[in-house]
Amino acid sequence: MCVHAKECQQNGYALIVEDFGGMSLKEWTRQGESLPNLIEFFQIAIDLSNTSDILYRHRIIHKDIKPANICL
Repeated sequence: MCVHAKECQQNGYALIVEDFGGMSLKEWTRQGESLPNLIEFFQIAIDLSNTSDILYRHRIIHKDIKPANICL
C-alpha cells in the first residue's frame, strides 16, 4: 500500500492511499454467500492481528474497525 498524503480531519488525521483494486471484507464474505474456509479465515485473522500490532506500536488508533473498512 502506498500512502499519498496525510490530512487533518476533525480531531485526527486521515491517510490518503492508492486504490489497489481490493474489496472490503464485508463485500468478500457476501460474494459467494458462503463463509471463507478455515485456512482463509485464519490467514485473514493473522494478517489483521499483525496489522493491529503495527498500528498499536506506532500509537495509531483506527476508531472504526469493521468488515466494511478492512480491505483485502
